[in-house]
Amino acid sequence: MKRSLPVKPKRIVVKVGSAILTSRNYRLNKVWIKKLVAQIAALIDKNTEVILVTSGAIAAGMGMLRLDSRPKLLPQQ
Repeated sequence: MKRSLPVKPKRIVVKVGSAILTSRNYRLNKVWIKKLVAQIAALIDKNTEVILVTSGAIAAGMGMLRLDSRPKLLPQQ
């Protein structure tokens, strides 16, 4: 869903969670990430500052570590 903004913002904050960054098997969703990067680049080209915030770091690493479930203990995260 696209929204039009009443004024051109100077700064946009984009929050991306693990459900967006990864697929069901905890592998990085490279197709979606490429689309996100293209949209952010377009905003930067229009002189809009973009702040990317993610809570998906643990989920993104799970696929690389071949983990089937999210670590429960903090040191493992």
